[in-house]
Amino acid sequence: MSFGVYDEKINSHTGAFQAFKSDDTGFRKEGFKLENVYAGPEAIALLVPDFGLPHQEAMEKLSHFACIEVCTRDTHPGRIKVNRKGKALIRKVQNEEDRRRQDKGTRVIENIFKSTNAREIIHGRFGIGLHLMGCCAMGTDPATSVVSPDFHLHGHSHIFAADSSIFPNAPGINPSLTIMAMSKRAADAILKQTNYGQ
Repeated sequence: MSFGVYDEKINSHTGAFQAFKSDDTGFRKEGFKLENVYAGPEAIALLVPDFGLPHQEAMEKLSHFACIEVCTRDTHPGRIKVNRKGKALIRKVQNEEDRRRQDKGTRVIENIFKSTNAREIIHGRFGIGLHLMGCCAMGTDPATSVVSPDFHLHGHSHIFAADSSIFPNAPGINPSLTIMAMSKRAADAILKQTNYGQ
């Protein structure tokens, strides 16, 4: 997430959380899109670099911040393993192609901010993984999937999953509506399987 700091007040932290996105097909061909997802001040404070007085001084400019985020669909899926103590170990790093996409999008953002007279550009101190999906993929074969088509974990008839983890992979778009629709179907399936209310 990157912020352009302008002379005039923008007050991006008020109003709609996400109001614009890019439809530039050239961006998609390069493997990224741009969005203006803006979070509340507490979340922005986590992204703004520095600490102490320099961090406070940056946050005092909050009402002058505009925000653009580079969104990429990862080409490297990462891994989840269980260690000897039974704890999940998550390893997710960007590979060279993912970094190329991120860097290309960041250069576009810098050009947008410069061409609109931002006096300063602040890049968030770390990337954010959003809409993580697919670690409990749905399918009929327990060897290649975790959750059955009726939403229970293979081999466990009373453990259910109905979130984006059951997707086969990440579709590269906000999954909220799909999750809501799946959750409705899952609720019906769970009620039927458990004979709840009968």
